Amino acid sequence: AGGFIYQYLFRFVLPFCVLSIFDNKASLFDKLNIFLIAISIARESIWLSYIRPEVYCTWRCYGANYNVISMLLDKMGSRSVCYFHGESVSAIYTHQFMYSHLVMLPLNNQAMMMKSYFQGVEKVAVTGTWSKNYLLSNPHKNKRLLEVPTNVIQKRDKIHVVGVFDTNCTPEWGAIGYAELFSFYLAAKELLDSYSQLYVFFKPKGATNTAMLEWFRDNPHERLIMYPKTDPYAVLSYVDSTIVIDCSTTGIESLSILKPVTYYNVLSVHNIPHKYEDVYPLLVCKTPEELKVKYQKILSDKWISKSMLEEIAAREISPYFKQDPLGKIHYLLEEQYDIAMRQKESE
Repeated sequence: AGGFIYQYLFRFVLPFCVLSIFDNKASLFDKLNIFLIAISIARESIWLSYIRPEVYCTWRCYGANYNVISMLLDKMGSRSVCYFHGESVSAIYTHQFMYSHLVMLPLNNQAMMMKSYFQGVEKVAVTGTWSKNYLLSNPHKNKRLLEVPTNVIQKRDKIHVVGVFDTNCTPEWGAIGYAELFSFYLAAKELLDSYSQLYVFFKPKGATNTAMLEWFRDNPHERLIMYPKTDPYAVLSYVDSTIVIDCSTTGIESLSILKPVTYYNVLSVHNIPHKYEDVYPLLVCKTPEELKVKYQKILSDKWISKSMLEEIAAREISPYFKQDPLGKIHYLLEEQYDIAMRQKESE
């Protein structure tokens, strides 16, 4: 284990830091970044020296540390695997550089972006959503995790329950600020005013978001029930359809289990189109009026058929009909393990 630490700590990291300090052409900002990268290399080298995985798999690989780990694993003859969580392509564009032996993504459109944007990624694979297996295999267990009001249980066969899912307030990631969030909440509330048979189960992403909690306290509705700390899959298993803000992961998760989903594009006010707007216009709404029209069709069974939902799912999530997502993931990880073992045997 010590040899690996010595190789990168004393032969590379320390000289790298020393040279950067005395480099007159480098700015203070550049020197700080070089120092942080050197520290990252040292830190990751230490734990990799003791664990020495054949395959390292992680998710949300949105930082420079993953690139460092991938490069060190490559030197060891091991393999790095990253799974992108979520269905937005904006997370891909936030990376300036990425190095990985395998990147797994839920959707085909993400894979196309990844292949065209990065040259440091050896292989890209579409796996679908990991949660599909869980949602389909545990629907009754999931529902038991949800505290449903008695009046909803008593009239369950006569009402339509909508799951509403928002996202974090992150203007720096795509202009979704509080104004956009509040417009989303208002659209859901106005939908309830239009259809008496609707109930909304709202699952906020940020359970302690003060501004969100204050908005709902100031704008209550008797048929809107909030579940700030409940498992989102419990809500998703119970509801009849979903409304998600712009790029919430629960949108594609709804689609993967063939529940009607509506993407409410709050960014349309900034002239930012939704990625499905031209391809699957029936899945996208931009105004409260469009949302009301959409639900008039859903409630009267005049929306798109289940077979059309299956077609969309098959197009966007390629393994949907071929094999389950976890089966695809197991196969891909075994493939990376075999590559690592062959490399080490040839040394």
